[in-house]
Amino acid sequence: MSIFKKSKRLDSVSLSRENRQGLLGAIIFSIGSIIGGGIFALTGISVNIAGPGAIISYIIAFFIILISAISYAQLSALYISDGGGYLFIKKLLGNFLGFISGWAIYISGAIFIAFVLSVFGDYMSTFFIHNIHPIYFSFIALILLMILAYLDLSDTKWFEGVLVMVTIFILFLFGLFGIAHINLSHFSNFFPYGGGGVFRVIGILFISFMGFQVISNMEVETKNPKKNIPMAIILSLIFVLVIYLLVVIATISILGSNFNVASVGLAAEKSMGTLGFLIPLAALFATLSSANSNIISTTRTISSMALENQISSKFVRLNKYDAPKNSLIFIFLVTSLFLLVNNINFLVEVAATIVMFIFILINFAAVMIHIRFRDIIGEKTFKRLGGEILPLFGVIATVLMLLSVSVLSFIVALLLVFMGAFYYEKKNISRPSFIIKNIKDKVYRR
Repeated sequence: MSIFKKSKRLDSVSLSRENRQGLLGAIIFSIGSIIGGGIFALTGISVNIAGPGAIISYIIAFFIILISAISYAQLSALYISDGGGYLFIKKLLGNFLGFISGWAIYISGAIFIAFVLSVFGDYMSTFFIHNIHPIYFSFIALILLMILAYLDLSDTKWFEGVLVMVTIFILFLFGLFGIAHINLSHFSNFFPYGGGGVFRVIGILFISFMGFQVISNMEVETKNPKKNIPMAIILSLIFVLVIYLLVVIATISILGSNFNVASVGLAAEKSMGTLGFLIPLAALFATLSSANSNIISTTRTISSMALENQISSKFVRLNKYDAPKNSLIFIFLVTSLFLLVNNINFLVEVAATIVMFIFILINFAAVMIHIRFRDIIGEKTFKRLGGEILPLFGVIATVLMLLSVSVLSFIVALLLVFMGAFYYEKKNISRPSFIIKNIKDKVYRR
């Protein structure tokens, strides 16, 4: 089955009912997208910044992101499309903000791919093949994944499902080892860096949960998407939180200090004896799986933008293997640039900032649903989905979380988003500027 379609353009997808994934498949795919570099790299990074207080950061970040996930669920229940958050925002907030969101989703996806492949390189260099710089492993992995996508061989859901299940089993096993040998003295100084460290980690962890967005791009390949996509998003997030907490508690209990990107693997080697190699091995599988699913997702986002005539139609041209070659080449080049940054902490913070921008728009779009469609869909449906107060709180909470990132990361993220705005204005130069047009519309309405 092609992950794109069996024709020379990407403007329709027709899958038989037998080939579509059900709720369980959607949950597994979502978990696989979320658990990548996040759990294997951010555990050490987070504890290094906040100490054991990182446990609180994970819980708070989960609830803030859950609000955005519910907004995604609301939008998924209304719009059946393969464009995910991009098309949700475009339909509700207009072409300009739709374009900006699509561009932001694309850029954050490229940074996330670079991040998880950087983690892949670090784990390869630390635990398997020494004396070779991690960036070489990262680029080898990127090239191999791109070849698979170009040949349209990357959509092996059964194989990815197996990898996800094996990874979950290994992580639970590690968590049990950690809890069995728990050292409470390592938790005695719970907030060694004060509330500031906890607050900063909450912002960083936005990237740790962002993989749930991928499933919103898989609606045409999911049975009963109006029901299964929202359920898959929320259930996968809850499941992943449990795993994250187990791994964080186990890592703190085993190591106690000196945390870094490879801390989970080092803790496994120290506590699991001959089975310690399983965690680094799981890290390799999980990062590759996460990178693969995000390559598919980001490629679909840029293809959806092309289908909406917001970027060149060249991005929906397929090669002889029915894969969108230009979209894949573009994502390869952009991801390669971010890999060359060679700074995992910086990549994480920039990507998390862009994800916050996206979540603000998604929550605002969910608020707009209640304003524009309440009469059409019904009061009871919206009350079940949390009402307009929940996404409004999501907007406020996410805006506040922007204060947790460094000034440099915020500026870089803003510049990357403005690049998209500049392209949009240049592409639409023959028409009134978005800002000017809005002003004119307000004047004419008066």
